[in-house]
Amino acid sequence: MAVGFVELDCVLVSLAAGAGLRQGEALGFSPDDIDGEDINVVRQIVKVNGHFGFGPPKGNKERAAPCAPELAKAVKAVKAVKEYANRFPTVEVTLPSVAPDRPSPAWQDRPKRTVRLLVTTQFRSGVNGGAVNRDTFNDKCWKAALAGAGLIPTAVVTYLDPKAGKNPWRGKWDMPRKFGFHALRHTFAGVVLTEGETITQLAAWLGRADPAFTLRAYVHFMPKSGNRGRAAIGRFLTESATAASEVDVTAQIPDSE
Repeated sequence: MAVGFVELDCVLVSLAAGAGLRQGEALGFSPDDIDGEDINVVRQIVKVNGHFGFGPPKGNKERAAPCAPELAKAVKAVKAVKEYANRFPTVEVTLPSVAPDRPSPAWQDRPKRTVRLLVTTQFRSGVNGGAVNRDTFNDKCWKAALAGAGLIPTAVVTYLDPKAGKNPWRGKWDMPRKFGFHALRHTFAGVVLTEGETITQLAAWLGRADPAFTLRAYVHFMPKSGNRGRAAIGRFLTESATAASEVDVTAQIPDSE
């Protein structure tokens, strides 16, 4: 890797937990994608039959994700991105384009795209062109960090017969699915819903066409919704009663004859 694992972890965590990006979208993120308080989510790093390329977001749906200076009073995505970019300059990476309207061309015949990526590796001449391999990141960065935090056991290492160009060992991790990198999107959803954002807006930020599906997935992050409704009705009744008590009803009663 061109950078230390800690720095790599932190900026990708900020993009996923602070803007709801999927892992491939975070790895394919460019500072050029920031547009004011939004991130234009227009690509992800994909791997097809061992080849790396730039593909559209999941479902071929581009979207705008939030990139405010402060998100839910805790995650400062813009600051994290800028600080990282200042320490580790961006690198232009050229890869084939995986276009949904052209699924059939041979890999070498696909048009090339060059993108200024924020997170890259030092290996520019390989099949990944400098883009981060998510499998390598997951094994060497993400799972290692979880093990260091005591959330999962360390990898079980098996030594193999050495082969040309390959390490003579293999590490196998025991990581529950709930601890995968994708959990950071759930963190993003939980934070913004707890702060009162609407399901419709969350679905748009996550790139989901069906807000009802998003509601079913994240309704447990909305414990305050009923409380807010009851509090609103309570205020309404209290204010109405107060307003009624301040009316001088005696002034409206005619004097007796």
